[in-house]
Amino acid sequence: MLTFLGRFHPLLVHLPIGILLLAILFAGLGRWERFRHLRDVVGFTLLMGTLAAIFSCVTGYLLSLSGEYDFVLLNQHRNLGIAVAGWGVLMLLLNKTTWGKKWGLLFNLVLLGLVGGAGHLGGSLTHGGDYLTQALPEPYRNWLGLPPLALPKGKLTTFLRPMSTQL
Repeated sequence: MLTFLGRFHPLLVHLPIGILLLAILFAGLGRWERFRHLRDVVGFTLLMGTLAAIFSCVTGYLLSLSGEYDFVLLNQHRNLGIAVAGWGVLMLLLNKTTWGKKWGLLFNLVLLGLVGGAGHLGGSLTHGGDYLTQALPEPYRNWLGLPPLALPKGKLTTFLRPMSTQL
């Protein structure tokens, strides 16, 4: 039964990502007078995102019990996922305080980094570590110091063979 519940992690994990990013967006926009009405929903949005993060942590733990994932990458993903939930709780506690208002932008940037890092590691667990860069065009690969894209087997020889027979 626990393994079954763990399989809901890929479904649930997208909820805290979206909801917490929405809370960050609301908080950022709410800094301007024109969007001050968004300040009223930041706390609720943060609460929903944090609760979703906690449920995602639980289902993620249950999924990890299957033993099907790279141990090191799984631990990094788990730790960042727990950090997202914990940071969300901290932000909820400080949301309406003077301290929270003074440092709110920094708290949101940290949350953004934690969500991005946990999400990237989760994607690496399911799709492989180079998933983001697999289809990156050559000029950008070179700029980032990544190796050139390898041609699929048979493509180059299929192209060159007819040319070489004509010489």
